[in-house]
Amino acid sequence: MKNVLILTLAILTSICLFACAAPHQHKFSKDWSCDARYHWHEPLCDDASPEMKEHTFVQGKCSVCGYDGTTPSEPSGGETPGEPSGGTTPGGE
Repeated sequence: MKNVLILTLAILTSICLFACAAPHQHKFSKDWSCDARYHWHEPLCDDASPEMKEHTFVQGKCSVCGYDGTTPSEPSGGETPGEPSGGTTPGGE
């Protein structure tokens, strides 16, 4: 009986350690999404939020995502800053 208890505890401990050892890692698209102010990588899982960064313009073009800031554009999908809802993808990195 004592051996069964020890074996059961060992199995349960192994299961707990294995489950905790593999944390969930968020995955993001390699392509850039952007609006007139920000660029970001869209999350590929439902429990992640994109980290939005402001464009860094060099000669009218964002040096990070390639967004052309010299062409006036309307936000797509009724976006508000801080809430991406599609945007554009001017090219992947």
